Amino acid sequence: MNNGLKGLSKKHEHYNAEFKLSVLRRMKKGRLSYREVEAMFNLRGCGMVSRWERLYHEGGVEALKPKPKGRPKMIKPSLPPVPPLTNLGTLGRCCDSKIPESLVDICSHPT
Repeated sequence: MNNGLKGLSKKHEHYNAEFKLSVLRRMKKGRLSYREVEAMFNLRGCGMVSRWERLYHEGGVEALKPKPKGRPKMIKPSLPPVPPLTNLGTLGRCCDSKIPESLVDICSHPT
């Protein structure tokens, strides 16, 4: 189990479910220990293969699939569409009818 300089280099940290399953099958077929199979596939120790085995027994191949990391993205609420202004003349007349007569006279006759 002497890896030399290879043992110091950063190794791949994310493995797909097929790879994990092939490691577990090889371990079972060859009756290998966790350390032997980790050395054979150049994996880090830290109980990675034993964790894969436990996950496989608990949930099958689905449990071996990588999980998304981090917080889920927030979904921004969609705002209702703003209706376009089609006829400003109508809007102006509509507003004039709501203004009291006394103010309309003042606004229409400058002093």
